This record gives sequence, C-alpha cells and structure tokens, in this order.
Amino acid sequence: MQRKRLIICDEEEGYGKALASFLGGRKELSFQIQLCEELSGIREIRQQAGIDLLIISSFFEKEKREEFSELVVCVLQETGREELLPHEEGVFRYQPGERIWEAILHCCEERKVGDALFLPAAGKRSIRILGVFSPVGRTGKTEYALELGKRLSRDRSTLYINMEVYGGRDGRFSRGRNTGDALYYIRQEKGNLGRFLSTMAGHLEDLDYLGPVSVSEDIKNVPKETWQLLLSQIEKDSLYEAVVLDIDPGLTQVYELLRLCTEIHVPVGEEGAEKLAQMDWELKKLGYEDIQDKMIRKRGTDVQSRAAICKDPGRTGYDERSGRRGADRPDLPGATGGVRAGAFDFAAEDRSGQRII
Repeated sequence: MQRKRLIICDEEEGYGKALASFLGGRKELSFQIQLCEELSGIREIRQQAGIDLLIISSFFEKEKREEFSELVVCVLQETGREELLPHEEGVFRYQPGERIWEAILHCCEERKVGDALFLPAAGKRSIRILGVFSPVGRTGKTEYALELGKRLSRDRSTLYINMEVYGGRDGRFSRGRNTGDALYYIRQEKGNLGRFLSTMAGHLEDLDYLGPVSVSEDIKNVPKETWQLLLSQIEKDSLYEAVVLDIDPGLTQVYELLRLCTEIHVPVGEEGAEKLAQMDWELKKLGYEDIQDKMIRKRGTDVQSRAAICKDPGRTGYDERSGRRGADRPDLPGATGGVRAGAFDFAAEDRSGQRII
C-alpha cells in the first residue's frame, strides 16, 4: 500500500521536528512525513508528489494559506483565536502530542479522509480478550490484571480496560481519558473508536490502559451491546492484539460480558470459597456452563491477612504492629492487604494444557 504524504510547515524548525518525531513514532500511521519552513516548500512538494494532509503554522497569514484550499489543512494556532479559512481546522500548538494528534485525527474524520491515515489491521494475529473476574473481594484482581497485561505486552500490543464501578480516581492510574470516555465516544457514534483509542490510553511500561471511570453511574448499567461494539471496533480497526478486561462483579449483565471473553482468569485467595461455590452453582443454574469452561483459577501463594492487623485510621500506611510504613514493606501493598500480583503463577497452563502467556 502506498503511504500517504503529510507535510508539516512551521517557521520554528525545532517544533516541526519534534512534532514530526512524535507522529512518526505512531506505529498505526501510514504517513510519510516531510518538513518545510516556507510556503515555497509546500508548493514544490505538491507539484512533485502530491500532499494528503498539511499541518501549517498560523504564522503564515490566511491570505497566503488560501492557495492550499484543495488540501486537508490543520492550522497550528498560537492562541486559538486566529482566523481560519472555511477549509481549515485549528489545532492549539502548545499542548501534549497526544492531544495534537487527536485534534488532527478529528479533522481528518470530519473531512472523510480518516481511512487514509492508518495501516490496515488485517495482518495482526487474532485478538485475545482476557477477562479478569472474581466474586471475592481483596484477591488482588486489579494487580493481577495489570501484571497480566504487562507480560502480554512484551510481545504483542495490549490494552487494559478497567471496568470497575469504584476503581479509584487517585490511585495507580493517572488522570486523563478513561473507560468512561471510550463509552461516551461509542454512544455518540463519533466515527471509529478503534483509531482514537491510542490517543486516549495511558501507558504503564509497554501496556496501554484505560483507567477507571470518575463517576460510578457511567459504567454500572452499560448494556452488553455497548461493550460488544467497543470490543468489535478494537478488533477490527486498532492494532491491539490482546485486551485485558478488569471486570467488576457488580456490572449489569456481567455473565454476558464474560461470554465475550476468550478466556477468564479468576484470582483466588485463601478465603471466599463459599462465594466461589455460589458462583459455580449460579452459572450452572442459569445455563452459563460455557463460562465455566473458559475459567482459569489462579491461586495466590502469598495472601496477606495483615489488613486486620494494620490499624491505620489516618490512612498513612503506618503499621502499628511493626512500626513501619506500608511502603517500606514489599509484602504489604500500601497497607491495604490483598494479594500481590507476583504471588500468582502466570506461566501456568489452562485446562487444555495451553500456556496462558
């Protein structure tokens, strides 16, 4: 497939190079990027090879930019108040690269040229959808899901999606776009979410992630069809080869959600056998035996029972028994107890004898 041509024309050479480097590092793009500092450079490239997308500085007056009206043009604005021509879209230049890229992508979707931006996803391996689920609390489910995602991401592009009702706004995930934003995008039918996901996602090592929603009502009653549409767009139009779903047992139609997974990991602690037994009985009673066949039960070898011992009303992480802060104790995740992700055997085999990772 012939790569499309993107031209960045900016009077600040350093800025243009930095933007080109950022966009050039996006593995999903099919662009060939060229730089120039003068309008004459745009004219020369247009005459010799053609231009599919032009990103140009507002430093160049709109009367001079008017000669490029046949092109898809994004104007890098200094203040956001610069006057634009009808064929132009404004992009504020002083913001993170992810936001600039998102604005450029939005411009191209509006002009119906979004398909030209991306390499086809058809050559990727079949996507794996790995649910991490447990009816038992305090099993280290989220820690397990993140560690599973990190290990998968070592040799395949992987996305972690937090689907917890109360995932914690100020915890391990940075502020910014989250699962709620992806759901909003789906509901608004704003083009193709698969392309926008990489602009929304945060990063933990090589793992991309969508953090927890800020408001629990944004996720509690999301129907199965919405999740199904989200996953189908990821499979069809993104470069992700694996998706890890951190599933809250309180979600509506939760068993139907589990049916969307190709495999289901169930972290198990030393307690909660009654709840697991109830889940097994319920799955059989309601005709969800197929879900049981997908389940891989992962028992932690180092379940912490210190949460009852650590009396910490000020939430400082200070353990009165040992006189040490939780952060100083590698076996105590911040004085919250639970199961350490490192305590699980990620290299175990499932029922069929297949390696999990």
